Amino acid sequence: MSGLYLYQAFDQAPARVEQSSATMRMTDSMRLTLKVALLSQRGHQSYLLAVQQQDTNQLIQAQNLTKASLGFVFSDYIDKAELVERISPLIRDNIALMTIGGIAPSDEVLRTINTNAQEINRLCEQIERGIWITFQSEFIEFETNETRLLLQYQLMIVTAVVASFVLFAVFIRQRTLNQELQRTDAGLRESEQLLREAQSLARLGNWDLDLQNGSARWSDEEYRLLGYQPGEVEPSEEAFMAAVHPEDRKSVADEMQRSIDPDETAPYRILHRVATAGGDRYLEQRGQVEFSPDRKPLRMFGTTTDVTERRNRQLELEHYRDHLESLVEERTRDLAKEVSDRRHIQEELRKSETRLRQILDSSSAGISILRMNPIRRIYANQRFLEFFHASSSAQLDEFGFENTFVVPRDLEIAGACVERGDGFQRFIMERRRVDDSTWWGLHDAIPIEFEDAPATIVWHYDITDQKLAEKELVQTEKLASLGGLVAGLAHEVNTPIGVGLTAATFLEEKVADVSSQVTQESLTRRGLDAFLDQAGQSSRIIVGNLHRASDLVRSFKQVAVDQSSDELRTFKLVDYVEETLLSLLPQTKKTPHEIVVTGNRDIVLTSFPGALSQIVTNLVMNSLTHAFDDGETGEIRIDSSLTGQSAHIHYSDNGKGVSPDVLNRIFDPFFTTKRGSGGSGLGMHIVYNLVTRKLGGTVVCDSVPEEGISVHITVPLKAAPSQDVT
Repeated sequence: MSGLYLYQAFDQAPARVEQSSATMRMTDSMRLTLKVALLSQRGHQSYLLAVQQQDTNQLIQAQNLTKASLGFVFSDYIDKAELVERISPLIRDNIALMTIGGIAPSDEVLRTINTNAQEINRLCEQIERGIWITFQSEFIEFETNETRLLLQYQLMIVTAVVASFVLFAVFIRQRTLNQELQRTDAGLRESEQLLREAQSLARLGNWDLDLQNGSARWSDEEYRLLGYQPGEVEPSEEAFMAAVHPEDRKSVADEMQRSIDPDETAPYRILHRVATAGGDRYLEQRGQVEFSPDRKPLRMFGTTTDVTERRNRQLELEHYRDHLESLVEERTRDLAKEVSDRRHIQEELRKSETRLRQILDSSSAGISILRMNPIRRIYANQRFLEFFHASSSAQLDEFGFENTFVVPRDLEIAGACVERGDGFQRFIMERRRVDDSTWWGLHDAIPIEFEDAPATIVWHYDITDQKLAEKELVQTEKLASLGGLVAGLAHEVNTPIGVGLTAATFLEEKVADVSSQVTQESLTRRGLDAFLDQAGQSSRIIVGNLHRASDLVRSFKQVAVDQSSDELRTFKLVDYVEETLLSLLPQTKKTPHEIVVTGNRDIVLTSFPGALSQIVTNLVMNSLTHAFDDGETGEIRIDSSLTGQSAHIHYSDNGKGVSPDVLNRIFDPFFTTKRGSGGSGLGMHIVYNLVTRKLGGTVVCDSVPEEGISVHITVPLKAAPSQDVT
């Protein structure tokens, strides 16, 4: 077609100069369209030859040529829209049909391939003709003007030169294509090698038997599966039968005979054994038979797979299946025994739970069992109901679990411990009865399994009498502390007042002497100066001591009023701590210890100053009593800081500290390490109650023996309304 175009071009006027690039592109498009047609035709002819000769290599070459024609369709150097739309589907269809049909295609496949090949040639000719018509209509003009005709012939010569270069480029491109085909052949050989390796790994062979002349072809893996080395024997039906286990030869021959019957529709498939040096192997043969139009068998081809391992597993499954009934009977007996044992255990558990309920019901302690999420009471003994003045569990449940707690914080802490499954020990809290009276209880709780579910059992002990006695002792302790404060203050106030009285008496005598000298007119300048100096000194002594006495009285009055009135008021934290320490001066000045107060002086509390004074007093007196030995000099530090909406008070001393056992019980009532030396065991207990209940805060104590003690107190800047605290 390109040659025809060049021949006809000499009889036509050439394209304009500015259109020469379009002319070259159309020329290239016509050339490559011809390439598509030629390669497609060569692929079609090679496929027909491969089918005729039953040559797999020829089949691969046919597929490669057809794929090469598809590659030219998508070339970037041509106007390919029409090629892609109309021709590429036909080429792709031929490639797919060649792959499916192989070297034994059906008649329908061959007819479709032939039809597609003819249509591809027809469309290529039509596309080339369309390019030529476009060239004529858009780029060739016939000029009658002699000057323009000369220019056109010159352009025609240029076009001829361009065409020569195009033909040269076609030659170069053809040689490049040949090189690409050579590389493709090398790739195909490599692919065949990979296929052989894959068949070896998969233990999969393939074979082909010509039923007309008896010749056969085996892959290398087929040789190995049959027990031969590749090329050891000539592939044939006889060599195949020789490899089959003698006991399976008849069944294999019968299956082959059945499969070549034209009336049979099922494909050839059989499982047989082959005898090898390593023992018998099981092979599965799958194949199909190709018949001629007159229904004569022409060839049989298929694959061979080593299924020895799968066969062995099937035999094992059959063995287990044969013994399944006995295994089921044995397991049934085991299950029956297990059920019997479980029933026995459940009966024993029921008896145990009955005995447990009897023990719990007869206990002198109140006992209840709680379920979590949400918390609900599932058991309560009679003693527990008596504590709450309830006639039944239903009455107590109707009253409400939350209503049995006087302090909401106690409900929050106890509920959190139960929800986490941690339990608690020696938790003292005030509880409310159904008649709104209250009682004090000591509670212990541990997690258990009850009725096959997690639960918490709680022991309740009534310590109301103990708390009343403790309250009286605490009040006595407070009064004793206040009495000691009064006695110490009286002693402290006597000293500045006595000094002031002495100075006033001395001043009175001096005034009388000066008055006498004035009356006698014997007062000298020196005498007047001496009197004024003595009067000034005496006045300063009197004023200073009276101020000191006034500060002591004011401090005592404020602390005493705070401890007795229990009122909520606003005050500065650090200043009030210093006032409290000033009231403790009669006790602290007798010791060599230093008390240092530091911290943020701008912290303002709206709280109960009496409780804070009692806390500081108890901590200081506790350190003076327990932290230091006689003759030892120590240091006590009180530091205050602001943390969010809370104030943090860090109290510490550098004394002897306490052991872990003592630290664990330091807040317990009546616990003291100096029982015979005047210690009541209530000081730190009062501190704990005042901080947690009165001020609504927290207190934590830590200590290392010989390294002192630290008490961390955190209280809100604004306290809640007052609660009774023991």
